[in-house]
Amino acid sequence: MFKKFISLEWHRFFRSSYWQKSLALNILLGFAGLYLLLLYLSAGIGLYFFLKKHFPDEAQLQLVNNYLLYWLIGDLIMRYMAQNLPQVSVQSLLILPVKKQLISRYILFKSSTSFWVWLPLMFFMPFAAVLWYHDYNHFYIILWLLTIFGLILTNNYLNYLINKNQKILWFLVVILLLLGATQLFNLLDIPQLFGQLLNRLSDFPWLVFIPFATAMLTAYLVYRNIYNQLYLDAGIFDKRKQKTSSSDWQFTRYFGETGLYLNNELKLILRNKRTKQMKQLFLLPLMGLFYIFRDVPPDKLIHNFIFPAFYVLGVISFSYGIYIPAWDSTYYPLLMTQKINIRKYLESKWLFLSMINLLLFILSTPYAFKDIRLFWLLFAVLMINIGFVNLVILWTGAYNSKRIDLDRKATLNTQGVSGKSLLIGFLIVLIPMLIMELGIDIWGFYPTIAILSAIGFAGILLKNPILNYIIRLYQKRKYKTLQGFKQE
Repeated sequence: MFKKFISLEWHRFFRSSYWQKSLALNILLGFAGLYLLLLYLSAGIGLYFFLKKHFPDEAQLQLVNNYLLYWLIGDLIMRYMAQNLPQVSVQSLLILPVKKQLISRYILFKSSTSFWVWLPLMFFMPFAAVLWYHDYNHFYIILWLLTIFGLILTNNYLNYLINKNQKILWFLVVILLLLGATQLFNLLDIPQLFGQLLNRLSDFPWLVFIPFATAMLTAYLVYRNIYNQLYLDAGIFDKRKQKTSSSDWQFTRYFGETGLYLNNELKLILRNKRTKQMKQLFLLPLMGLFYIFRDVPPDKLIHNFIFPAFYVLGVISFSYGIYIPAWDSTYYPLLMTQKINIRKYLESKWLFLSMINLLLFILSTPYAFKDIRLFWLLFAVLMINIGFVNLVILWTGAYNSKRIDLDRKATLNTQGVSGKSLLIGFLIVLIPMLIMELGIDIWGFYPTIAILSAIGFAGILLKNPILNYIIRLYQKRKYKTLQGFKQE
């Protein structure tokens, strides 16, 4: 039966229209994967010689063991952010006489063959080979590699559990905070103790069974989780009480029919895995910029702040806006069968992006304490985003017909990426940046700020005729968009 499952997955993978839609992107990703593989192999080989050069009096493997717990924690965090859970089209199998145990085992097996399981071994195996060549204890190296493999499997299955169960996630967060506290207050050096256990593998070979036991335990928990969710109406009924008040954004009512679509937009962001990760970008642009510019001379401050200003105010609207209307691709055919007001639909998108820009502008106003000119620079960027960038983003959305799966994570996820959208997106940000950069040198700071602000203000005044053109474009390409969203 496993052979049949693998055969079905093989055919589904290579028959997918994804290969025909993004050939150049697939080739680029293939080269990136090959580069990453070679990077890991070379790092694994070079680690021994690096440690021997900089720490000649220390045993190289013991040094690695002392910091291995930090790597395990970092690996788990990276998996949680980037690794997609194993996906198998099981709906058609559930109506056939196929045992759920077999389906669950196959999904578990597919998880164990993930790229994220074997990539770390491309680092540790060359390192172990170099140690073997330099006459390290061969029996110990075998035990050490087996231990590493067991820890990698444990992280792999643990990542599935924390993605499916928030309680496990918060439990691990508390554990990590406690570990950090013990290190901060010098109460207990747990990474050092962990390294000492690894150093004693040759004295106590039975220790190698501990990571495999934890891997088997987490694998069993994953298996039970998969098995318990294998029914056709999974996700339809929720035993918990629904709290409608938390999902209702009361302020959107002031925008009338546009507010209805805006309310749905906010719900989409908060309820889906891929869009939830957008919230993490709110704090990143605002962290550390004071430290970046505290030693910058006043005459260079403005030029150095131009790119960060566009990044701070535009990173979320850009990273979210280039996928409009693909965020609604799952139910876009249903939308097109309803008597929706396409103008209100697009206005809600523009309003949402503009509100994000305004919110980030308000959060960025403390930079004015550094220099009042930074406030006016941010204001000009705000106006150009609202009156120019956001409207161009809606225009490019008419040509965006690549489906997005909202249940997949955003990190390292190229689904929905269009070369045309990315190119236009970079241009609409790059052009105002160049105008500002050159304009400050030619006309001066305040005239340039006034020109860019006027362009943005003119875009706001001309929003309705511009939207009329965009609406006609969406209507003209309606069926091409629907056909594209049907492709997986």
